[in-house]
Amino acid sequence: NGDFEAGAASWTEWSSGGGWTTDVFTHDYASGVPIWMPAPYPLAGTGSHGQHVGTNNVHGGIYQVVNVQAGMTYAVSGSWSGGIGESGSSSFDIAWFEVTVYQGAVGAAEVDGPPGPGDVVIAKREYTNESIVSFGWDQFNGSFVAEQDQVTLAFKTGKVGPNWHPIAAFHDDVSLQLLSGEIPAVGPTGVAVFVVLLAAIGLAILARRGC
Repeated sequence: NGDFEAGAASWTEWSSGGGWTTDVFTHDYASGVPIWMPAPYPLAGTGSHGQHVGTNNVHGGIYQVVNVQAGMTYAVSGSWSGGIGESGSSSFDIAWFEVTVYQGAVGAAEVDGPPGPGDVVIAKREYTNESIVSFGWDQFNGSFVAEQDQVTLAFKTGKVGPNWHPIAAFHDDVSLQLLSGEIPAVGPTGVAVFVVLLAAIGLAILARRGC
């Protein structure tokens, strides 16, 4: 459900108080909430739905546990858009937008914290003490090596500070694809079979030449 055409299916939502207020993100998977964004939502030409999250001083987002194969390299890609503030807003303290892969199946408590060893930040935007910030639909992409047979893909958005000014993030067309993996090691039995096959091929070639 990387295009969110099935709404929140397969995704888990979470919200954590962040600033001088304790709030809860509003999650929306419908066809459009333009607010102050410079680009339409959802991403034009990719279906009728996208993911939107927004509120005031709070952080949270969505995440999903994905089955993978340890030792393999995977690519994560998608499109995102976001913004903080509105016309006439004053400054805020810190705001961020982040796409992170956590090794293993983790929950909201782990996703809400900083990445640990082996976890990979695919994309991140961070802003400090600016009045109005927004970015239209941009591509994000990156890769990671799976250390376990499951990973957790998380979209994190947040703002902390003394001001109430809202923050919003949008995501669409998310994809996780296998890139490559290690070639399996060949044991003694495999080597022996390979040698026998080479010998058989060699004898066949000699027989055709009449040697």
